[in-house]
Order: sequence, then structure tokens, then C-alpha cells
Amino acid sequence: MLEAIPAVVMGLLVYWVLDDRPEAAHWLSEREKALIRQDLQADAQGKTVVAKYQGSYAAFKDVRVYVAALVYSAIGAASALISLWTPTLIKRRTKQFCHSGIRLEPAPYIEVRSVN
Repeated sequence: MLEAIPAVVMGLLVYWVLDDRPEAAHWLSEREKALIRQDLQADAQGKTVVAKYQGSYAAFKDVRVYVAALVYSAIGAASALISLWTPTLIKRRTKQFCHSGIRLEPAPYIEVRSVN
């Protein structure tokens, strides 16, 4: 809880000290205010509405959702597989059971990392 105090205090200070619009910012020069106004107008003109909200049902019709779910599941399964099978691989490799397999579990990750 103590770690959050500086972040909360800073958040409140930012909310009260910083201004919402360039016109209200007394610490900006007129030239800086004009540049910021131009940038905001350019951003507003560049925004277009791509699609209206279609609800959650539209996500189930999109193939990309299924591909993303498959990739995410495959990564999780591969990670679990490596973590669960590492003690067995170490046992077969060294011909002795390693009770402290936890220390050696990162070995496949380190080896793959060093190859790249």
C-alpha cells in the first residue's frame, strides 16, 4: 500500500495542475499554443469511423479471433509442456532423479535464447 502513495499523489497533482486545453495553459507561449491547436485539428480531421458497434456476436464471426485464441493456447500449452517434462528429460539425460529440478527448469529457455 505504501508503494501506491506516490502514484496517487502524483495523479491528483496532475489532475489539478495540468490544463485541459492549450488556451488554458498559461505556461505555454502563443506560438506553442497555436502549434498544439493545429496538431489537434489535424488529428480530428484524420479520424474516421470505421465501423459501428455490432456487439459481441460480431467477434464470433471473425476468423482472426479464433486464430488469436489458437496461438495464445498453443503458447500456453508449449510453456506448460516444457515446464512439466523438463524434470523427466533431466532424469533421462543424467540417469539420476533430480529433486531440485526447479533450478534446472529454465535450461530449455536459456538454450533456445542463446541459439538466437
